[in-house]
Amino acid sequence: DRDHSPAGGSARTETLASNERRPWRRTEPSLGRSQLKVSADSWAARQRARRSSADGNNQEDAEVLRNMKSILNKLTVEKFPVLYQKLLSSGIQTAGHAEGLIREVFEKATTQHHFVGMYADLCALLQEHFEQHPVSDDSKFSFRRLLLNECQASFERNLR
Repeated sequence: DRDHSPAGGSARTETLASNERRPWRRTEPSLGRSQLKVSADSWAARQRARRSSADGNNQEDAEVLRNMKSILNKLTVEKFPVLYQKLLSSGIQTAGHAEGLIREVFEKATTQHHFVGMYADLCALLQEHFEQHPVSDDSKFSFRRLLLNECQASFERNLR
């Protein structure tokens, strides 16, 4: 609620159960209370420890994904050969990197219709590359399978 005074100013007000109004006041912490202590095994401490231990990997993964996105944003038919080589040397080393690449390529292929042929060629070349240079020891890992999964997920998202 707002209390509009005739002087043009306004102040926050609080409506009480009996419909009487009084100015809103921020409550200050009591000076006599002590601050809560965080134990070493608290949820917050565990989350902080988990984040700091995973930060190195997450930062590397984020950097690889940023680099891939940057290259894909510059990709045109004229620049294709050079940027394809840069994409291959962008640090794709894990299945997670490959999944991120597929998501980005699929998104660009579905939103940039004038480049769809180029993205189809890119997928064919990436399929060959990942067959020759696998990024996962998992025998079930396949660029083609990941691409099909992304197509299905996109189809199901758009079905709703």
